[in-house]
Amino acid sequence: MIEAVRSILDADVQRLLKQQNAAQGDDPEGVHQMRVAARRMRGLLRVLRPLLDKLWVQTLSDEVAWLAGELGSVRDVDVLFEALAEYATQTGSSIPVAIQHELTSRRVAGRDRLKVLFCGARYQALEQTLAEAVRQPQCVEASEQKPAGPALLRRLDKRARLLRRSFRQLSEQTNEGQFHAVRKRAKDLRYSAEAVAPWLGHKNRVRAKRLSKRLSKATDQLGQLQDQVTHIQQLTSLAASVNLSDLPVIQRWLADLNRQRAESLPVIVGKRKRWIRPEDLDWA
Repeated sequence: MIEAVRSILDADVQRLLKQQNAAQGDDPEGVHQMRVAARRMRGLLRVLRPLLDKLWVQTLSDEVAWLAGELGSVRDVDVLFEALAEYATQTGSSIPVAIQHELTSRRVAGRDRLKVLFCGARYQALEQTLAEAVRQPQCVEASEQKPAGPALLRRLDKRARLLRRSFRQLSEQTNEGQFHAVRKRAKDLRYSAEAVAPWLGHKNRVRAKRLSKRLSKATDQLGQLQDQVTHIQQLTSLAASVNLSDLPVIQRWLADLNRQRAESLPVIVGKRKRWIRPEDLDWA
């Protein structure tokens, strides 16, 4: 088990750290990929938690969550800016100058914060913690010398059953926070299935890849809904800073977003039972 955890963590740590230089630059993709890597690692730790030392995994997860949050605050501004540019193109309008200035200021400030963060003591300590985690992962004593495959299969089975139940509970009346929570669970299982697949044997490796592919579609659709909800909230807040002459543009964008959100809900509810199938259960 220790060797499997070490290999799985090493791949995720390398994925995270190699994005650092790009995340400090002007290309939004660098921040996006580093945030994805941090979220992926945190999700994997959640799935593997019962196999790992409780204090060790909690400490590691908390620090990775801190990094993901810092990256997220920068990424959210990038996503909103890109979305507004797309809305402006689609509607033949332009982003109000006041909002352009506000978002540009936030983007610059966010990247300045990241540059300071990457030079700071907490991030450097996290780098050391990650390196030590790969060198010496802390498994619970009962699982240390056991074969990895059966334990990992049991974790996938349990998480797949929980996610299947969560999917089936979704309805058009479900609150937005619950949709977001289910999306995070789906991402956890998707990333974990990808990460542990090499340790499962050929048959289950193929199953894990198929499950991951379907969950990728699920998280994309749930992500679109979350973006719509978030953009409505952000745009409503930003509307206070625009000139009265720009309000009709903002109101039109908000109306379009609310329409898109209303259209997304029945699509998700209609597909939710397809994302976890009977063959995704009873891993052995």
